[in-house]
Amino acid sequence: MRSLFSLYRKTANILRLVRDSLRPDQQDFQQAAKVLLDARDDYVRASQAAKDDLGDEVAEHRIAPIAALFYRDYLASFDRIVKHARAIALAQQKPDFRIKQKKLLRAEKRATTPELPAPIDRDDFLHRLHMEDYI
Repeated sequence: MRSLFSLYRKTANILRLVRDSLRPDQQDFQQAAKVLLDARDDYVRASQAAKDDLGDEVAEHRIAPIAALFYRDYLASFDRIVKHARAIALAQQKPDFRIKQKKLLRAEKRATTPELPAPIDRDDFLHRLHMEDYI
């Protein structure tokens, strides 16, 4: 559980770094991306160690298999969050990356509700599906 909470704290820190790196008044997005990627690398090492330890615990029957499934599910969720943070950092590394304050304040018109097609006739569909010469 200690390793899981440690990974949770690392994930939360990465989310804070993402939030801070996307501030419109950020002066150096590339430096913010570097800090974010360094935190991500630290997380990846810790995550891999946790996965290895989990495998050992399951193999030696020190943990219930159902507990390992839940543990692994949490790890997968943390990994996905960190993966998205990495994608943001890679975008920030590009020299033309900017966030425009005026665009953050802009309100767009509400999207119109699309007109849905009429429901299909199930019996007609199944009949056509089974016809050999229907194209």
